[in-house]
Amino acid sequence: RRSIAALIEVMDHYRTDTQIEQLLFKHDLNKRYHGPNKMNRLGNVFYPLAHEDANKSEIDNARDLCDEVVGDLMDRGIWPDHSEQSRRIYDSFRGALRVDGADLVEGRIVSFLSPSVEPDREQGVLESRLKQYDFEVASNHLNNALDLASDSKWEPANGEVRSFLESICEAIAAMIYSGPGEAPVRGEARKFLAEQGFLNDKESDLLRSLFQVLHGEGGHAGTSSSDDCHRRRLMAVSIANYYLERLETIG
Repeated sequence: RRSIAALIEVMDHYRTDTQIEQLLFKHDLNKRYHGPNKMNRLGNVFYPLAHEDANKSEIDNARDLCDEVVGDLMDRGIWPDHSEQSRRIYDSFRGALRVDGADLVEGRIVSFLSPSVEPDREQGVLESRLKQYDFEVASNHLNNALDLASDSKWEPANGEVRSFLESICEAIAAMIYSGPGEAPVRGEARKFLAEQGFLNDKESDLLRSLFQVLHGEGGHAGTSSSDDCHRRRLMAVSIANYYLERLETIG
């Protein structure tokens, strides 16, 4: 969804109505190109592709069109140019791609990881499990991290990623806690998961090390980057999914 919105901005800025109509016709996506202005018409074409019941052939065509538009602009040196607006559109588009598990490499859109890893599916499975267990706080932190990353706000996104994983540990601890008083939080929640056998010794050491990584360069401006931010999120998403999968097995 983020990549689609960013693509619409690219096409609106760099392509005329006639050029867009020719492209859409070529890729069999022209039937929905109608509306009061170019942005609205592009939205009518592309936003339905973000829905779960979207036509696969149209999605594939849209990906091909995206590759063609971006590749052509970059091959010809049109984008990004030295203007502030051009750089903003470029950074926004690349940030959206990376949130959605892709990146720009030598003017081409490629998967951020090997297709066998399927980061978009991993993200979808995680979101489904968060909803299943009603882990709303963790879900909010994850969504905030994605939104901030798509806006190239790497340091605040890092902080939300750390809060997301912290919330996962606290929520799981609360589910299995049966003692008096309040369930443990923060570091005590992670310690509790190890003591209760939810994590073995090696897994507990791994989690401790991961939190040390996530803690660094969290909210300090200028100390993070796109690469750093996305590595952190992918690590946190993967380990959170692993914990929620284990939670399913213990009821």
